[in-house]
Amino acid sequence: YGTSPEAKKVFMEEKSIKEVFDLAKSADIAVAGIGTLDHNSALTNAEFIPMEEFERLQKKGGTGEILSHVIDKDEFEEHLLSLDLEEFKKIPIRVGVAYGLDKKEAILGVLRGGYVNVLITDEKGANYLIEETK
Repeated sequence: YGTSPEAKKVFMEEKSIKEVFDLAKSADIAVAGIGTLDHNSALTNAEFIPMEEFERLQKKGGTGEILSHVIDKDEFEEHLLSLDLEEFKKIPIRVGVAYGLDKKEAILGVLRGGYVNVLITDEKGANYLIEETK
């Protein structure tokens, strides 16, 4: 999170980093974990964002994350070194992986946003989605 938008721009123009992102953009299949926005999330455990920023995103209605992008994203994205979600959506097969009822809102947000078109989940998560979308 400490990376400024200017530093991000420099990183993204670096040849080796640009090559990796160009490869990702041309992929036929992508697999991404779907995470929650709770105090035990990957974003906070890896210290990608300060706790104050995390709590602000949570209060703004963020329900989960994919590729470290907060669903209901905001200006946090200016600091993020990750494949842009619109570029991610151009990959033909986008597999989301998440299980457990603690991730139910994150999974639903990712599906409603059209970020994945294949989902790997457990029975409890699948039953929740069936009931929620009836």
